[in-house]
Amino acid sequence: MVKKWGIEVSEEWAERELIFYVNGEWVPESQATISVLDQGLLYGFGVFEGIRIYGGGIFKLNEHIDRLYRSAQSAQINIPLTKADLAEICREFVVRNNMKEGHLRIIVTPGKGYTWDTFGSPTTAVFGIPIGRMFESGHEGIRLKTSSLRRTPPECLDPRMKTLNYFNNKLHKMEALAAGVDDAIVLDMRGFVSELSGANFFITKDKTLLTSRKQFILEGVTRATVFELAKKEGFQVIEEDLTLYDVYTADEAFTCGSGYEITPVVEVDGRKIGDGKPGPITSKLQKLYVELTHTEGPWFTKAL
Repeated sequence: MVKKWGIEVSEEWAERELIFYVNGEWVPESQATISVLDQGLLYGFGVFEGIRIYGGGIFKLNEHIDRLYRSAQSAQINIPLTKADLAEICREFVVRNNMKEGHLRIIVTPGKGYTWDTFGSPTTAVFGIPIGRMFESGHEGIRLKTSSLRRTPPECLDPRMKTLNYFNNKLHKMEALAAGVDDAIVLDMRGFVSELSGANFFITKDKTLLTSRKQFILEGVTRATVFELAKKEGFQVIEEDLTLYDVYTADEAFTCGSGYEITPVVEVDGRKIGDGKPGPITSKLQKLYVELTHTEGPWFTKAL
């Protein structure tokens, strides 16, 4: 294994140059560039999606594209492609790169603009890298700390928009890593738990799943999948304001997202969650999630 794209990859992938889509053209990774005048770079003004590739197919592609268009609508960014065209570009990315396992991104910005005004056409890019699961089955769980910073409130930027402005998120993650833990729990301006630096958060209590209200978090596609899986198994799921006390005294806790998938949380602020090991509900949901991501159905866009 060798280091490339900031991760460990096989020598085969390290020697290959990926093919990316940028503004209507398929180009080698080394030529996949945008202007320094792009407002996504200058102002973090743009929207994006991060999507998993499993077994040569794309998991919940349509749901991710729907959210991308909602984010763009809210930000008044025009996406110069139909949803069907964009889905086909994502599928073609997998085919062109023969990528059986990976993570792809869609980015859309208004285009160039040194000042607030834009000119020219919007920027659209589809690209990704080959990665496997962040944590293998049997992983003992991650440790969290509460960030000293707060989440950007809805009064400033609606968290349901998945934007390129991840400055706040990055600071939370940096603080957690500096403290020697895996990620940060982020509180909202009212002092309630929102989510992690880049993933949603759940706790369980008396076989009930509890998670933050959607008005104060990103409405995750994986989060919605957890709702579906939990309800099929007969578990009640409640959205409500959660305090750190609720977290510290929970039976189980886990985080979820396209990157994290479903990952147990075993410690928060030096306190063990439950018995300090992945709990039965989390383990069950993990198993069901892995099965779903490798099963063909309307949630799976086959490419290879």
